Amino acid sequence: MMAGPKFTDEQLDALRAVGVAQAQIAQAEALLPPLEVRDPENLYPLIGLQTEVDRTATSVVAAKEVLAMAAEHLERGEELPAPLASFLASAFRQVAAVKPHEEDRLAAVLAQALNLTAPNRRPAAVQAEVGAWVFREMTEHPDESATHVCTRAARHFEVSVTTANKLWRDWRGANASLAAKLEPIRAQRRRMDAQSAG
Repeated sequence: MMAGPKFTDEQLDALRAVGVAQAQIAQAEALLPPLEVRDPENLYPLIGLQTEVDRTATSVVAAKEVLAMAAEHLERGEELPAPLASFLASAFRQVAAVKPHEEDRLAAVLAQALNLTAPNRRPAAVQAEVGAWVFREMTEHPDESATHVCTRAARHFEVSVTTANKLWRDWRGANASLAAKLEPIRAQRRRMDAQSAG
């Protein structure tokens, strides 16, 4: 039997240090996100895509846009980006979980899972968002009436004008101290606009 090469203690220590370093590097790499996420070129589109997927919870239009993006990836034979894959997988799991005696509901479950049906109750976050949006718009456009701003909010958030008005009233009630400052802010803004115009 041939003896392997002889190493000095110093060389053995160096080899051990290299082995430890390689193990530490492998451990650190395992904690990193996938390469597509680490690359800044790919990170920002993924964040934007995740934002679009998140918007599907409150917007049928956003849901249709996200599905169109997924279809484009699939038609080109590309791997779906993580946000799209997760969105579709969640919808498919919901459909797969339908009990055999409820199979007549499959289409409705899929439509709801893909956020293609208008939700009857908007999440509380959307309710607060509508109120805050109307408040901001009314301070930025002091000559617009609340009715006109609520009409624009209805288009922006894809709710009825009645719902937008109700959400604005609810927000004013919940934020009375801030809402009380609205008219003084609007008056100040009108004065500033008049000074800059004159």
